[in-house]
Amino acid sequence: MKESQPIPAIAVKTGSYRSTPLVVRGEPGGKEKGDRCDRRARLNRCYGGFQIGAGTATIALAGAAVGIGKIFSSLIHSVARSPELDTKLFGYAILGFALTEAIALFALMMAFLIFFVF
Repeated sequence: MKESQPIPAIAVKTGSYRSTPLVVRGEPGGKEKGDRCDRRARLNRCYGGFQIGAGTATIALAGAAVGIGKIFSSLIHSVARSPELDTKLFGYAILGFALTEAIALFALMMAFLIFFVF
């Protein structure tokens, strides 16, 4: 059985929050401190990108709200012009509302997927 060699005292930094010693850059036998910091910085940049992506995905919700408003304002104008077609126009308005709301729900689902899964 081969006996392990001791690590020089200048190559190890200990901390109360780490269970394993952290090897200083340039010392053989372990990951370097700089690699860990670089990886954490990259993850922070990615996380910021995920937040920006989720925020831009929710812009579609504002578009859906405008679309639903236009659908029902058009319904009111159409019923005012020809009241005898109110039941037929109301069915079309509900269909347009459902499709527009489905697009909004898909956009919200994509925002949640971007934010919580990736």
